[in-house]
Amino acid sequence: MLLSDFLFNFLTRFNSFLVFVCRRLLNIFQYFFRSLFRRFSDLFIYCFMFLTGFNIFIFFYVCRIIFILFLCIFIIFFRSVSDFLLIFLMRFNIFIFYYCQRIFILFLRIFRLLFSDFIG
Repeated sequence: MLLSDFLFNFLTRFNSFLVFVCRRLLNIFQYFFRSLFRRFSDLFIYCFMFLTGFNIFIFFYVCRIIFILFLCIFIIFFRSVSDFLLIFLMRFNIFIFYYCQRIFILFLRIFRLLFSDFIG
């Protein structure tokens, strides 16, 4: 197996793992707060959106910096890697992170609209 194939497989599986873990944590969080704080759920949704967006921004910014440093070192040591691979990997990661956040916000809006009669 080539090192570039190994790198690509590792990064795509790591991103899939992050998406799965975030989805599971979101389900646990919503179940807990829906049953415990029905009256204040709108406030919690807004706070959770703000805190999650802020934390995701910091986490992805740090991960992006580490990922860019890793790719720079990778390119220095392995000159045979083309610029296309670098651009593809960077855009693939940013694409996944961006759409996960968009899907999460959309899910919270739909949840609020569907359960607005039960919430308060």
